[in-house]
Amino acid sequence: MPMGISKFPDGGMSKNVRQLFGLFKTDTLSSSTILVTRIGEVVGWPSRYSTRMDYNGSHIAIGIVNVTQADSINGIYLYYFKSEKFEKYSDEGSLPALSKNGSLIAYCIKNRLVVDDYVSNNTLFSYILNIEPVFVTWKSDDEVYLFHSNPFSVKIINFSTGITSETELKYIKNFDQIIDISKIHKIFSGSALESKAILDEYY
Repeated sequence: MPMGISKFPDGGMSKNVRQLFGLFKTDTLSSSTILVTRIGEVVGWPSRYSTRMDYNGSHIAIGIVNVTQADSINGIYLYYFKSEKFEKYSDEGSLPALSKNGSLIAYCIKNRLVVDDYVSNNTLFSYILNIEPVFVTWKSDDEVYLFHSNPFSVKIINFSTGITSETELKYIKNFDQIIDISKIHKIFSGSALESKAILDEYY
């Protein structure tokens, strides 16, 4: 919060300072959090970032895009559950999505959709689109949803045919990024009573 003369004439404006950019891991039962790794130094202030995390059974993918200026931390990062290895996969500022099966990663660089095998680091598909999706997510091993914000719409592309088509899906803010407490309760509804009791106690 502002101090001294900076408070005048109307109380001043608070400043948001990003002190640490990193990947954290939280044990929700013990309420303990550890820093897995730092992700470089933040360039410039003020900065506005678009970020996205996605995961499958073996990896977490993190996309970071500084939307106001070029930044050394822009890129796609991969965290390996088994080895706990963390590495920068690409310098491209993009918001990636991991396939649930196999080792595929999809991301857009402006209007170019790229699909890689991230284990062998080979590009399998590259499509030029007539839109610039904000982010993508997988529908199946052969199809990806394209989320577009101007106008808000969701399209789908099939890799076998290369055809993009409309869907009736709605673009939902923070889609697939935030799980609210009602969804957590639903996940735990079929679990042990002790787990549900913990949720009831704290939420």
